[in-house]
Amino acid sequence: MKKGIPLGPFQRSGAAVLKPRVWKQPLPVTGGLVLAAVLMFGACSLFTGSDNNATVNAVIVSPAAGTVVKGGTQIFTAAVAGTGDYAQTVTWKVGGGAETVISGAGVLTVAGNETASILTVTATSTMDTSKSGTAVVTVTGGDDPNLARAKQFRDELNAIAPGSVEVDSVYSTYVNVVADLTLININVSVPAGVGLSITGGKTLTVDTGATLDLTDGGLILENNATLTVNGTINAKAAVSITSFGIAILPGVPASATINGSGIIHLKTQGPLLAIMAGETLILDGTVTLDGLRTIADGGTDAGDTMNNVGHVVFVAGELDMQGGTITGNYNTATYDGGGVEVNGGYGGTAKFTMSGSAKVSGNRTIHDGGGVNVCNGGTFIMKGSAEVSNNTAGDNGGGVYVGHATGSSFTMEGGTIYGSSAGTDANTASGLGDSLYVNSVGGSSGTAEWGGSVSTHTINGFPSGSAGSNIISSGSTENNTIYAVSP
Repeated sequence: MKKGIPLGPFQRSGAAVLKPRVWKQPLPVTGGLVLAAVLMFGACSLFTGSDNNATVNAVIVSPAAGTVVKGGTQIFTAAVAGTGDYAQTVTWKVGGGAETVISGAGVLTVAGNETASILTVTATSTMDTSKSGTAVVTVTGGDDPNLARAKQFRDELNAIAPGSVEVDSVYSTYVNVVADLTLININVSVPAGVGLSITGGKTLTVDTGATLDLTDGGLILENNATLTVNGTINAKAAVSITSFGIAILPGVPASATINGSGIIHLKTQGPLLAIMAGETLILDGTVTLDGLRTIADGGTDAGDTMNNVGHVVFVAGELDMQGGTITGNYNTATYDGGGVEVNGGYGGTAKFTMSGSAKVSGNRTIHDGGGVNVCNGGTFIMKGSAEVSNNTAGDNGGGVYVGHATGSSFTMEGGTIYGSSAGTDANTASGLGDSLYVNSVGGSSGTAEWGGSVSTHTINGFPSGSAGSNIISSGSTENNTIYAVSP
């Protein structure tokens, strides 16, 4: 598999460089005859008659024998011997196999699922069909089944948009988008063991009426890739370096952008997106990232047959959320965070910024941080009209939980975190801090900075000026009781 899928501590050692492919085909044998005729007679004096004495004596195929792996190719040539002005053209066929084919130019393509061990290639004279030559081909083990599927998937996408994708020259089970690709009113599934890679500033658009299925294969976003979702994507969770629906890889100026007005559904347990140290994702538009939460446990998606054991988005790198919604998740695992976890424990900067119309809403956890959990030195910043609403924590911090290690911080420059009196938008916690909980228990320290007038809030915990004190800037936490807990 492609190295460095950004899960856990795994990092990619270097990005594959896309190189243009040059397909080389043998020149038709007849081209030499035309050139010779032009030299002898001039362009307007081609010989068009027939030679009744011409005969074909033999056809010799080269190479006479060869070994080709399943999924591989071999170019054959034919030399026609005879007397007089005989035709040197031949027809090609291959026998002994089921799916293997040979082109009119003598290019043999052995099928990835070929079951025959021996094939026979035959070139037959077009002038005298009784004269032919043969070559014997031994078929060996061949492609990794994933490579065969990658080639088939490449052909499927190129049938939709010719020249839009090619198999990666280094990571051969990855199919690279080499020209902007739009899927319209079509269902496309990435096969198991295959990765569809968007890189180098290219864009994949899943348009209205289209569905991209990532429950078997995966999608890789890197080097300023853009994924525009106006339709639907169904994806499995990003749980390991060999099992992911969507993976983000490092890139400059950004790893990737996801935008649009559609929806990305999580279909298996675990995070939908894992943004590791050194990776950056921009989330924009009105696209929805939908987790796992059953109807029985307060969800709204009848397609969710189970609750999750993770967050919708895990952030150990940087998530710049300028729009969109993170929703519909119930984390039943022993760790915190219903919608997003910002975790600085993986090296580098762990930073989550919400601005514009970004929303984290309708998530739940059995522990702390129903909407957002900030831990191990992570940073969370709210700006503009960003909103944290309708999230639930089984313990503390219905909207936002800050704590668990020195340096974790929350800065609220704008936006709204709704409290327990806000009706359907209310964040709630079974413990303390319906909207916000700042933890400094056990020698760790979390800090919270937000704005508005302190007179509208009740702040329990730190006296002003002590570690973890609450500093006023701007924004609102409507109808809340906010807790900052010290030893």
